[in-house]
Amino acid sequence: MAEKKASKKTSKVQQAKLNTYGSIVFGVGLAIAIIAGLINLQSDLANQIIGATLVILGLAVGILNITKAESQSFLIASLVIVTLLQPFMSIFMQMFNIQSQFVSQIISGIFMNIGIFVVPAALIVALKVAFAVAKDE
Repeated sequence: MAEKKASKKTSKVQQAKLNTYGSIVFGVGLAIAIIAGLINLQSDLANQIIGATLVILGLAVGILNITKAESQSFLIASLVIVTLLQPFMSIFMQMFNIQSQFVSQIISGIFMNIGIFVVPAALIVALKVAFAVAKDE
């Protein structure tokens, strides 16, 4: 019985560490998405590397950071973000009458990078939920 309590305590400590790492990865991924959009790199290779990095970080967030209790909220938030990125970008550009090609590319790059980061995380969380639902019968 004492072993079960010790193992549950260890499990909670490990989960807390994973959540901490996941939070750091989320912050780093979001920062990379925004900074890469601001820099507006013209190199295809650099954009591919940044895109791959954002995908990997998104996968890590989905694996490390999102608990079962947070899954539903995260999936709803992800769905809203991904669904509304393009319309929001268009409205934002019109509302502030942004006609500069350079500024348009920066804003577009930021929103696109956020989507590239969020979608893999949402996919992992959705798969985890699907497996949990299938397993629970």
